[in-house]
Amino acid sequence: MPVVTNKIPVACFAPPLTDEKLAEYETLINSLDAGEVKDAMQECLTCTKAWWDLPESTRTDGDKFQIIHQKKEKTYSVTPLEKEHVKQLDLVTPYTRECVAMQPLFEKLDPVYQRDLRNAAFHLLSYSTE
Repeated sequence: MPVVTNKIPVACFAPPLTDEKLAEYETLINSLDAGEVKDAMQECLTCTKAWWDLPESTRTDGDKFQIIHQKKEKTYSVTPLEKEHVKQLDLVTPYTRECVAMQPLFEKLDPVYQRDLRNAAFHLLSYSTE
């Protein structure tokens, strides 16, 4: 039975990841001139690809939580990463302070004229942060 608390797990608001989506992000990054945005997005892409390439965790000792969505109670389980996965991701995951510093940089991207680039930047940041 899950324990009900006010603690809500961290959630990634980026769309589901696919090989095609990763290729799209990489194409966008490669089209950029050298600079801070390209470097930051590349760092997030490297982290995201490393996570994507890992085998699924088989751990079952994660927390369970309940939410009410559309008036229906749902129970979810968090699947923790394998210890070896954590070690591998530590090598390529930006520090939290670096992710925090990337957000205002990405916010400067025009939401109309640079929509796809801005969305990709924030999606990659979300994957890297979570």
